[in-house]
Amino acid sequence: MLNLKSDNFSLRGKIGELIAKSQIPFSSRTGELSVRYLYKKFSFGFISSKQREFLIKNGRSFDLFRLIISEEGDNLKGIEIYEVKTKKR
Repeated sequence: MLNLKSDNFSLRGKIGELIAKSQIPFSSRTGELSVRYLYKKFSFGFISSKQREFLIKNGRSFDLFRLIISEEGDNLKGIEIYEVKTKKR
């Protein structure tokens, strides 16, 4: 059995990301998405080119992001970015 306290830091990080994704509604892991996802049409329309360029350029610098949509679902209010950290105990 793997000892996640001393071994396999990348696995521990991935597990941390999956736990965070399960706790943050409608979040997406950057490592799971292709660039094509950022060009798809959402309920609010398309992600602006400025926001899309930022996510493409910096997507490997953070772990999760979430699109914040208005209650009506027709307006993108913003993007939340998450960096997940795990620690040894």
